[in-house]
Amino acid sequence: MPSKKYDDAKATKKSSRPVRSESPNIEVSRRTSNKIERNMERTIKKNFGIAAIICFILFLIVGGLTGFFVLRNDKFEMNAYSNGEVDIYIGEEEEFQEYKELGVVCKFLGKDISDDVKITYKYREDISFDPVEVDGVDVNTSGIYYAIYTIDHFKYKDITLIRNIIVLREED
Repeated sequence: MPSKKYDDAKATKKSSRPVRSESPNIEVSRRTSNKIERNMERTIKKNFGIAAIICFILFLIVGGLTGFFVLRNDKFEMNAYSNGEVDIYIGEEEEFQEYKELGVVCKFLGKDISDDVKITYKYREDISFDPVEVDGVDVNTSGIYYAIYTIDHFKYKDITLIRNIIVLREED
């Protein structure tokens, strides 16, 4: 008697309708086919979640770097005098005899928006008085002047720059 091949003694049941897999000459039962499909769906869902997280992280990194390089030159600052200071002392014995408004530098996304800056001046005789608004700095009147710079731009709306101008004149 010829020996039986091991293929005849399978431990799995064969369904009445075998399912053909994509590989030729391999028959897979319906139950096994469903199990393979479920495993593939789980793997795809798991890999999709991982891919989505990786894409999100890359998006954050690229967005952050883009924002950094685009906004790094933005500024709202006062121009300094020749001595490097933004505040100035004016008087007969001081370095400066006259007041010259140097203004500010204000940039957003590389565009100069310094023309939109508003300047108001306030004056008080000394620190015991409340400041009052004036038209400009009178270098012949001793006291403390403030040049107040503001802008209505959304990025800088909460920022106020103040230049102290101290006029020292001898009283007659």
